[in-house]
This record gives sequence, structure tokens and C-alpha cells, in this order.
Amino acid sequence: MLVLSFGFWIWFWHFEPVHVLPKLMPRFTYLVREGSAAVHKTVAAENREAALERLREQGIRPLTLEPLDKEKREGFALPFFERRLGRTEQTMFIRDLGIMLSSGTELMTALEAIAKEAAHPRIRRIAYAIAEAVLRGETLSGAFHRWGEDFTPVFLSLLKAGETAGNLPETLLSYAKELRKEHAFVRKLHGALIYPLILISALIGMNILILTVIAPRFKEVFASTNAPPPLFTRIFFRASDIWLANTSVIIGIAIAVAVGITLLLRKRNVRFFLGTCIARLPVIRRLYRNLALMRFCKTLSTLIDAGFSLKQALLVSAEIMDPAYQAYIALAARRLGEGVNFAASLGENRLFFPQMLVSVIATGEKSGELGLVLRHMAEFYEEETEYALEVLLTFVEPVLLLIVGVIVGLLAGSLIAPIYRLIGRF
Repeated sequence: MLVLSFGFWIWFWHFEPVHVLPKLMPRFTYLVREGSAAVHKTVAAENREAALERLREQGIRPLTLEPLDKEKREGFALPFFERRLGRTEQTMFIRDLGIMLSSGTELMTALEAIAKEAAHPRIRRIAYAIAEAVLRGETLSGAFHRWGEDFTPVFLSLLKAGETAGNLPETLLSYAKELRKEHAFVRKLHGALIYPLILISALIGMNILILTVIAPRFKEVFASTNAPPPLFTRIFFRASDIWLANTSVIIGIAIAVAVGITLLLRKRNVRFFLGTCIARLPVIRRLYRNLALMRFCKTLSTLIDAGFSLKQALLVSAEIMDPAYQAYIALAARRLGEGVNFAASLGENRLFFPQMLVSVIATGEKSGELGLVLRHMAEFYEEETEYALEVLLTFVEPVLLLIVGVIVGLLAGSLIAPIYRLIGRF
């Protein structure tokens, strides 16, 4: 009887009373065009394929079809935690859209295809949102402007110009090509910095190992012999005691400092002050200036070739530059309206704009080939940036190796040498 009762309760626990509490099928929301308007509707189906089949049977061709649950649609990636589009994601989005539009694909079809094939959930969200905005009657550039945190002001301005001029596919493909070049250059810079970062990481790890493991064991050895350690050895022991007693506090302070520096760098006046200081440093200023001028010349030439006036191109270019450069570029744009030519305005700030660039720009203004001249200067400064980075690393790498050697020497002199002296007494 007991066994039968136990079996009944197991059956009851696993029993699903469908006739009492029917299981609700998932619901999907789809966007469909009705006349000149775009309308959101819902459909219930077991899965997305079944929902598409049900809509096809009704003669409905949805523009978008996604689960009604927003969190499920985004693969549990809520918008608050989503990462903004990186350079790679931007390039893929813009390139794919340009290729499909240049092949004659309709805009809505292209956006839906990008959304379906996107591996990044934010790309999918952006593509669907842009498609919906365009169906409501917005322009493509206006729909992209809603996602200004993911796309640069330069791209948004070029998109608007291409849309107005009727050469949108060419504009998208041209900008995607520039993004690929920029991405390759940034990867090259990051690759050059790997070795110094490895040295710095090894230096930090070695110091932590010495303070956490090696120094306490040597301290036990000296304590067992009752021999007074040398001065440098006592300094190592004291530093180890402070580290072991306050490890969490020190780590917390380091994290707080890192977060504080990150927040400070978001302030425009802090970045302006930092950029001005870097521009005066003897070794780093060349790399900083060449990198900034490469971006400035490349962006300005792209905008001028797209048909922007010089003043408009300067104002757009200023938005992607460091605050130290923004002020002077905006001033040059304002002085253009006062009748002062471009080269003369830049020539007043020799710290940020060297004489060679000013002279070349003056020649380009006179010949009417400013865009071409700027493009050549962008290539020149790209090469100069690579060379400046190599020169900087030739200074940094030996200095880091010297620091590692000094620490190893101090370790040998402060810990190992006294141990040998102790052994020599016996």
C-alpha cells in the first residue's frame, strides 16, 4: 500500500494537466506593410519556422519576425549591458549594406538579411530598428542618426551626403574600405605594443611573487638564525609585511585609481589638458601628433571628396579629434567665415600643425586639389606614425629591461647575498 501511494504521488508530480492548464504557445511579433504604413502584429506558433509557415498560408510576407519577449529576442543581451559596435562590426555592417544595395537589392530586404545573419545581437537590433524607422517614413541617414553612439559623425555625415546625391552604395563601400584600412593600421599598432605590455605584466607579476612568496620565506630563515638582516633586506621584508597585511586594500585602491582615471579622461577639459601636455613631451609628442594629423587629413580628404564644403568638413572632422585639436580645428572653421584662408588659420598653431603640413595645404588651396593633397599627407603621416612608434619602442624596451634587471639585482643583493653570508658562518 505504501509503495502504491508513493507511486501515485510520483505520477501526480510529473503529470501535466493539459486540459486544465493549457501550455501557451510562444508569440512572435512581425512587421508588415499595409498601404504606406508599417504595422506591428503578433502570431502564435511553436517556433519561428512555424510562424513563417502560418503567415505564408495567410498570404502575409513579414518584413521582420522576432520573438515577442525582448530578452529572448536579444539572446539575453539586454540593451543596458550591450557593447557598442566596434570597428570590425561597423565595417561588416556598412560593407554588407553597401554590397547588397550596389547589387540592386531593396533597402528593406538588405536590412532584414543583415539582421538575420548578424552574429552580434546589437547589429540585429540596429538593423531591425532602422528598417522600422524607414518604413515609418524616415530617411536612412535619419534612422542611422538614432544610433550615433555606434557610428562616427563622419559616417553619418557621409551617409546623408550620399543619400542626397543618389550614390549611397558607392558611399557605403568607400567608407567601409577606409574603415578596413584604419582597422589594419590599428592592429599593426597594437601588435607593436605587445612586447612592452608583456614586459610590464612580467614586471608586475614578479614583484607580487617576491612580496607574497619569496620575501616571507627568507624572513623565516633570518628569524631562525637570529642574525640581523641588512638594510635593503629589511626594506624588502617591511614591504612584504605591508602587502600581505593590506592586500585587499591595495588592490581596491588600485582599482579605484584606474576607475577614477577612466572617468576623468571622459571629461573634455581633462583630455584637452592631457593632449596639450603630451604634445610638449620630447619623445611621445611626435607619435601623438602624427597619429592625430593622420586621422585629421584622412577624414578631411574623405569629406571634401564627398562634396562637403571646407567649413562643413572641418566641423565634422573636429568631432572625432582629441579636444586639444578640436578647439583649433573649430577655430579654423570659424575663421573661414571671416575671410581667413585655411592654411593661415592652421599656421597660427605650430605646436599642433607643423609648417610642412601648412605649406602643403596652402598649395592645395591654390591649385584646387585640397582633397588630393590631404590624402597624400594622410599616407605620409601614417608612415611617420609607424616610424615614430618604432623609435618610441626602441627607448621603452631597453628601459623596461633595465628596470627588470635592477629589480633582479636588488633581489639578489638584498636576499640571496645575505643567505650566502649566513651559510659561510657555519
